[in-house]
Amino acid sequence: MAWQMKKWYRSKTLWFNIFMTSLIALESSLGQLSAIIPANWYGILATGLAIGNAVLRVISTTAISK
Repeated sequence: MAWQMKKWYRSKTLWFNIFMTSLIALESSLGQLSAIIPANWYGILATGLAIGNAVLRVISTTAISK
């Protein structure tokens, strides 16, 4: 059986990580998320990032082509 490959831009895992990294960079440079999200939620969000990553990796069925 041949492995199926997909383009990188079709990867839900990569888009999830790009989105989360963008939010982190935005918060780091502007500090605007702290006005919306209470400080004690950052640990919950970090845990959600790890869980989201794990779930997306488990449900992934095709590799990314180079």
